[in-house]
Amino acid sequence: MELDWYKIEPYTKKETEKAPDKNGIYALCTMQDTGEYKVRYVGQGNIRERLLCHLSDDDPNKELREHTKKYKMKASYAVVPDPYNRNAIELFLYNTFNPRYNKVQPPCNTPLKVNLFNLR
Repeated sequence: MELDWYKIEPYTKKETEKAPDKNGIYALCTMQDTGEYKVRYVGQGNIRERLLCHLSDDDPNKELREHTKKYKMKASYAVVPDPYNRNAIELFLYNTFNPRYNKVQPPCNTPLKVNLFNLR
C-alpha cells in the first residue's frame, strides 16, 4: 500500500497543532548523533489528538513522555481512514522498527506492508 507521509519537525506543540484532525498512523522519531532519526514509538488514531497527547504531562506512557522532553524529535504521519488498515499498518511499522516505547503489540495479526517515510 502506498501512503502519503507528512512530517512535523520539530515535534512541538505549536507545530503539532497544525496536524490534521483525521484518523491515521504515526511514528515518533529521535535524532541520533549521526543526524539520522530512529523510530521510538508508533501509533494510530486521531493524528492531532494522539500527537498532542504524547507532548502533554497527562500522557500515560511516562518513559515516552520523558523522552519527548529530553531529545530533538520529529513525527511522521499518514492519513488512513480505515481502522482495519490502521491496525495492519501499525503492526507492520511495529515489526519493522521495534520501537522502544511501545508497550504492547498492535491489535492485528496480519501486517500491511507500506512505503516507509524518510528517516533522514
